[in-house]
Amino acid sequence: MPKQKNKETNPHSEVEKTKSDFINSISHELRTPLCVVKQCLEIIDDESSGPLTTTQKGFVETAHKNTERLIHFINEILDFQVYDHMDFKLNLTKTDINKLAQEAYEKFEAFSKAKSIELELELEEGLSKVSVDKEKIEVVFSHILENAFNFSDEGKVIIRTLQNKTHLEISVEDQGIGIKESDLPKLFYSFSHLADHTDKHTRGAGLGLATCKKIINRHKGDLKVTSVFGEGSTFTFTLPL
Repeated sequence: MPKQKNKETNPHSEVEKTKSDFINSISHELRTPLCVVKQCLEIIDDESSGPLTTTQKGFVETAHKNTERLIHFINEILDFQVYDHMDFKLNLTKTDINKLAQEAYEKFEAFSKAKSIELELELEEGLSKVSVDKEKIEVVFSHILENAFNFSDEGKVIIRTLQNKTHLEISVEDQGIGIKESDLPKLFYSFSHLADHTDKHTRGAGLGLATCKKIINRHKGDLKVTSVFGEGSTFTFTLPL
């Protein structure tokens, strides 16, 4: 009998797996101590461990802000690693999108008050339920709303839903710094940053919107943006009925 040939391994796949495992390991190892540092800074900041001078309080606030930024960066990387391949699994269930929008509203309500930015809901009644992976759509809501608040200093953020003949349309509109037309094509690419997003606004790994795009595409929907520089942006994603 002829000898059976061994299955050849794809060197590129092996390299990608090694890289992915390495990034996951490093990210998890970094996140745990950073969360501990954040908790310690919060204890120092509320002065339960002793009073602070004005100068010391300023240092603690700066350290806390940068720790939050690093945690946000790591979370973006971990999310992206999960959705980096288009064959990731979806746990589909019939879902009320208005309910998810309401939950997203409640999640960001305190954040909107802290930034003195209005958060509004404009939900069309009687939407058909759609088959989606609830947890992954929650990730999309979180990234888009986070983006809206990070790049807004005033005005309002509006979450809208409506139903067309073939799909549901969910949008998040902000009145923030907006995006230049020349920068729009860069938005959904991994590790992309826009030149006008200064240190005044939180910058992550440039993966949040890329992650959202992958999730929505996997649901056979679409994610797009319209924006006027200096006036605000609207991110809209669709989900088929």
